[in-house]
Amino acid sequence: IESLLACFDSRFWIPVSNILLRLCKGTGFEQKQNTESTSLIFQQLLQDTCKANETLYNTFLNKLFTIMNWTATEFTVTMKEIQSSTGSHSSAEMHQQQRKCAIMFELSVTLLRLLEFVVRELPLTFIKGSINATRLFETISFILQHTTTGPDSKLFAQIINSQAHQYPSMEKVSQKSILAPIAGIFINLYRAAQEIDKAEGSDVEKDDAKNALVTAFFKNMSCKPVCFEFMVEFLELQFDADADMQNMHLANPPSRPWPTNSPKPRGYKDLNDFISRLDFVKSRQKSTVNINDLEDIPEEFLDPIQFTVMRDPVRLPGSKVVVDRDIIERHLLSDQTDPFNRSSLDKDMIEPVPELKDRIEKWIQEQSDKSTALPPSE
Repeated sequence: IESLLACFDSRFWIPVSNILLRLCKGTGFEQKQNTESTSLIFQQLLQDTCKANETLYNTFLNKLFTIMNWTATEFTVTMKEIQSSTGSHSSAEMHQQQRKCAIMFELSVTLLRLLEFVVRELPLTFIKGSINATRLFETISFILQHTTTGPDSKLFAQIINSQAHQYPSMEKVSQKSILAPIAGIFINLYRAAQEIDKAEGSDVEKDDAKNALVTAFFKNMSCKPVCFEFMVEFLELQFDADADMQNMHLANPPSRPWPTNSPKPRGYKDLNDFISRLDFVKSRQKSTVNINDLEDIPEEFLDPIQFTVMRDPVRLPGSKVVVDRDIIERHLLSDQTDPFNRSSLDKDMIEPVPELKDRIEKWIQEQSDKSTALPPSE
């Protein structure tokens, strides 16, 4: 397993992805169970290896996100090229563009299924408020923005709704293929958060881990919440349509309308619960002040790299500069040095600054209280 994960790089990520998917095939959302390919031994070995070698696991995740972002971006760029070149290029050139677009789409789906499996096996990596959660939500938001609803999704809708003769090389490009693994990622995260709340004895009204998960997604999403809602509604309609097709092919099909007593997978309930919590967070956010938009922010509260209010200040041992943890951890994914003096640095070396963190939290609470305070009566 260690050798397999170590080989996931710019040269061998495609064959490694295919091997990993072969071993976990059938475990994803809306996938048929396939006991011939699924390996419970492999799944346990993957867990054990990643827990025992955190450095290898984090390196693998970093490469997975980087390549995932590249394939998704290439897919959207190629769609724009196809649209802009329609009627102006030869059929051979159009075929080549369509083939590239289809390949980038299929690679994106493959990586999403792999990411879904990793989240399923090691969900705490993404729930405990790490940089991995931020990158996960940013990646998913970008894909939802371009494949569900809204201005950025029009090209995708044009391709999947077109006649087969218009884009003959892209018949495998479909909404369900790319949305199902994203739904599976959220289901895996939500269920893991449920288990945390259950283990910690959180009451139904609090549900701390689930609310923290939904809030983290809301804060890091670049797409609108309606994109997530579109995904869930589309998959539910697709599930009903598939059930209709199965009824039509029965030896003695029931009379229409088809019976509605065939239950949907539990995952749909989890997704709709997630939407309800997302709506609540969205409504609450409307009345919450944006801290970074305020004037007169104390300079010591600002991260010196991005000039945003720090939420978890840490001190770099070499330069002694205080920065926000999330920002420096993202920097360390690609550069293991202190950005201020280039001395060697890894995340285990950074030092928390709890006293400053307490003062920042107190100041944020004061600003929030001011924004929600009622105006004095006349």
